[in-house]
Amino acid sequence: MRGARFLLAALAALVLAGCMSLTPKPSAVELAACSATGGPFAAAALANAASLDTLDWSPFGAAEHGWRV
Repeated sequence: MRGARFLLAALAALVLAGCMSLTPKPSAVELAACSATGGPFAAAALANAASLDTLDWSPFGAAEHGWRV
């Protein structure tokens, strides 16, 4: 019975390891295009970075400037 559990666990580990290797990895061309253009979220990332110090808001009633911690 103990041997059967070991074999079942080993089989499950092999199946999971095989599934992980099927995950496609981005090609060098895809990585270069993403880093060159900033990807589809480049504009949002720039706006988010700028709002660290420029966003005017009042989440708790008192006016605050930016959201940097």
